[in-house]
Amino acid sequence: MSYYISEPIKKLLGSFFVDQEVDGDDEDDGKVHVDHFASRMAHVYESMRNMVDYKEEHLLRRSAIERMLKRRILLDQNQDKIAENLIRELIRARYVPNDKLPESKISGVQKIIDKYLLLIEEQSFTKRRERGKFVEWITGVAACEIEDELVSLKPVEAIVEAMFRILDARLVLKSTRLDEPTKKILLYVAAHRALLKSDLPTIRYYLFKLAYSEWFSGQAGDIKNISRSILSIRDEIEGYLNHPLSLRLRRLMKRYAPLFLILRDVIDEDPEAAQTLLQDPAALQSAIENKCATKYKEGKSNLRRAAVRSIVYIFITKMLLALLLEIPADRYLADVIEWTPIIINTSFPPFVMFLVAVFIKLPGKRNTDKIIKGIYSMVYEDKHNTVIYNIRSPHKKSLFLNIAFKIFYLISFTISFGLIGLVLYYLEFNFVSAIIFFLFLTLVSFFGFRVREGAREYVVPAKKTGVFKSLFDLYTLPILRAGRWISQEFTKINVFVFIFDFIIEAPFKILVELIEQWFSFVREKKEEII
Repeated sequence: MSYYISEPIKKLLGSFFVDQEVDGDDEDDGKVHVDHFASRMAHVYESMRNMVDYKEEHLLRRSAIERMLKRRILLDQNQDKIAENLIRELIRARYVPNDKLPESKISGVQKIIDKYLLLIEEQSFTKRRERGKFVEWITGVAACEIEDELVSLKPVEAIVEAMFRILDARLVLKSTRLDEPTKKILLYVAAHRALLKSDLPTIRYYLFKLAYSEWFSGQAGDIKNISRSILSIRDEIEGYLNHPLSLRLRRLMKRYAPLFLILRDVIDEDPEAAQTLLQDPAALQSAIENKCATKYKEGKSNLRRAAVRSIVYIFITKMLLALLLEIPADRYLADVIEWTPIIINTSFPPFVMFLVAVFIKLPGKRNTDKIIKGIYSMVYEDKHNTVIYNIRSPHKKSLFLNIAFKIFYLISFTISFGLIGLVLYYLEFNFVSAIIFFLFLTLVSFFGFRVREGAREYVVPAKKTGVFKSLFDLYTLPILRAGRWISQEFTKINVFVFIFDFIIEAPFKILVELIEQWFSFVREKKEEII
C-alpha cells in the first residue's frame, strides 16, 4: 500500500536541505576571527550575567544581540562599525562560532542596522517615554533579523509553518465572529508560543516578516513607505498578540507540540533518508520510538540543569537581598538573630527545586503510542484526521456568577496562604521573615512549575483532568499566580542585571577588546621577526 506524504510535511522535509551554515561560505571569503583568550573572558562574563537574568536557553542569543545592539548604538561613535563590533562581541561570547562566519556577513548586518537606525530617526514623538517604548520594540525586531542573518532560522520557520498549515485545515471556531485572516494569524502566533516558546520580540519579527516582506528586501523605497506607517504596524501586531483568544489557541496547540517536536528530531537525525523513512510506516514507528526514548532521558538531565539555573537565579537575585534585610530586622525587632527562620528561608528554595527534579515523572509507552498515532495523522494524507476541533469564545458570565467565582477564588487564596501563615506563626517567624518566606515560596513554586513544564515538553497532555488534580490546582494556583507576578515585577527592577548591563558590561567589554587588539599587535610584531 502506498502512502502519500502531506504537502506541509514535504515542505518541512525540504527545509532541512537548506544549508544551515551561514550563506556565502566560500573558500576565498575570509572568516571572522577573535582571540581565544579574549573569547574565554567574554564567555565567562556572559555565563555569569545569564545566571541573574533567567531566560529560556534558546532565547539567550537573540536576547544577547538585542542587549549588545542597544549598547553599541548608544556608545559606538562610528555607527558604520556597529555591525563588525557586534559580530566580534557575539563570537567572543560564543553565541556564534569562531572562524566560521564569512567576513561578508559584516556588511549584511550593517545594512540591517542602518535601516533600523533610519526608521528610529524618522519617527517623532511628543513624549520621551513613548520614544523609549518604540525603540525597545523595534530593537527587539532588529535583533531577530540580525540573528536570522547570522544563523539561518529557516528550519525554525518551517516547523512552525508545518504545524500551522496542518492544524489550520482542521480547526473550526464556533460561537465567535473571528474572521478567517485573523484566525490564521492567531493560530500562527499560538504555534510559535506552544511549539518554540517564542518570546514577544521573536513573534513580532515573524509577523512583521510575513505581512511586510518588502521591508526585508532592503530597497530604499520600501523602507521609506514602511517607515511612514510603522507605528500603525506596531499597533496591529500588538493587537494580535493581546487578542482574547490568543491564550486559548495556545492551549490547543500545546496538545500537538510534542508530535511536531519528535517529527522534527526524527527528520533531523538523517534528512537525506527521511523521505524514504516517512514512506514506510513501520520504519517510522521504530524511529519515533527510539527518538522518544532518547528525548525522555535527555528531559531528565535538562530538568536538573534547569533546576540548577533556577536555584542560582533565585539565590543571587533574591536571597542575598533577603538576608541583608532579615538579619537587620531581627536585630531591630528582637535584639537577637533568630536562626531558625533564616535557615528555613535559605534552604527551602533549593529543597523545593530538588523535589521537583527528583519526583518528576518521565513519560512512558502510552505517551509514545499517542505520539506515533498523532504523527501518522499529520504525515499521511490517507490517514488524515477529519475530527473538527471547536474552540468557543469565553462565555460572558452573569454579574452574580462573576462575583461568586471571585469570592470563591478569594477563599481559596485565603486558605492557601492562611494555612502557611499559621505554620510560620508556630515556628516563631517575625513579620519580615514571614514576608521573605512567602516571597521565596511563590517564586520557587513558579520557577518549579516552569521547570516541570519544560521537562514535559514531549508529553502529550491529557484532555481530561482528575478530581484530585483539580483540587490541587485550585489551592496552588494563587501561589503560582503570585510567583508569576513577582517574577515579572522583579525582572523590571533586577538590581543585578542593572549592575551587569550599565556598570560592569561596557568597561569590561572595552577591556576585552583592548586585550584582543594587544594580542593582535604582538602577533604582528612576531611575524615581522619571522
